[in-house]
Amino acid sequence: MKHTMKKAFAAVMSVCTLAAAAPAAISASAASYPTCPSDSSLTSRSVSFTNHRGYSSSVNASYSSSQNRYWMLNKNKKIRLITSSYSSRLNSVTYYKNQTIPKPKSNAEWNSWLWSSSNPTNYIYGTWNDYAETMQNVEAVRNYYQNTLGVTNFAFGSSSDQTIYVSIFDHAGDAKSNNSNGYGCIGFGMADSTRYCMGVDRGVVGHEFTHLYTMKKLGWNQTGVSIEKGAVTEAYSDILGELSEDTPDWYVGAQTYKGSSGNHYAPYCVRNLVNPQNTNTPNGTAGSAYYSNYNTFITAVNNGSLNNVSNAYALGSTVLSHAAYKMYYNGISKNELAKIWNNSLNLINTNYSITMPVVANAVCSAASEYFINKYNTNPNDYWTAMYKVFNAFSDVGL
Repeated sequence: MKHTMKKAFAAVMSVCTLAAAAPAAISASAASYPTCPSDSSLTSRSVSFTNHRGYSSSVNASYSSSQNRYWMLNKNKKIRLITSSYSSRLNSVTYYKNQTIPKPKSNAEWNSWLWSSSNPTNYIYGTWNDYAETMQNVEAVRNYYQNTLGVTNFAFGSSSDQTIYVSIFDHAGDAKSNNSNGYGCIGFGMADSTRYCMGVDRGVVGHEFTHLYTMKKLGWNQTGVSIEKGAVTEAYSDILGELSEDTPDWYVGAQTYKGSSGNHYAPYCVRNLVNPQNTNTPNGTAGSAYYSNYNTFITAVNNGSLNNVSNAYALGSTVLSHAAYKMYYNGISKNELAKIWNNSLNLINTNYSITMPVVANAVCSAASEYFINKYNTNPNDYWTAMYKVFNAFSDVGL
């Protein structure tokens, strides 16, 4: 493989969709929505909640002594949970960044904050536990990017605002990222009868966070791009999203399904990165539609068979993400792998076509630099590590 050093930067609007399902309805009587005090009058506290598996946990939040109320924002990490509205016609989310989510003082209070045509920012989707667990996951992913990957600038929109704005919206099974309004925003579909809130899965949160990151870093988006480039952007989000988990399971979105597949080795998930053809969902998504070989994928792209497939990006993304899984399985640690794939972004020149062979070259170059620094006095260990990368790409036809 030819190794090259390349850098580029661009800013562009993008929206990412992970999955889709039918929205759920909420009804209650309207009541006054509390106003969040200024950040300077809030104090940071840890507050408890129950996660989607029924276990007690805690999350960093802010407390107002004047209101005796918690608010879902983390002043130190600049994470703010806000309300939003979803448009099925446009398949997009509108974020109301000034409408911070409060903790209700009672279930009746929570259910009374309803959407109305005169004040659309008053609609709350989900429960306090959904918001708290989503908040916990966003903080964990942000910490991973900062502490492990060395990211210091989180102004993912066009403004200088370092805040990550997070919402839960009324479209179960969906997740989106957007920086078109000047701010870095990510949204997660609410729970329904078959799915938990998408924000309870750390890998899904990491996926959307990575989309914001690559949008800002390289101008990557999924609007009007080639199928192969779209697959590349989706793959990076799957890979770095899974690596942001404490222990990567390489099943994208597996934690969001309430039901069990009855097969420990093929759980319900959005994408199975261990074996893409075994992707298993309750609605019968065919795992055989996912690709794990580049030559097969690019043939389908070139002959036009993917032109009218709505999730073509996702179907092709598993070529690269399966290769990353193989690197992990063969012994490259999660943090090493995350650093290598993140560093490879610095070696991709966006002035040229973004293809999977270009990505493979960049990852191999990033791995070479990383392992030279790690094993500079031991060439045998260097080559042992590098062949784990080479072989993984070779196994998927790259």
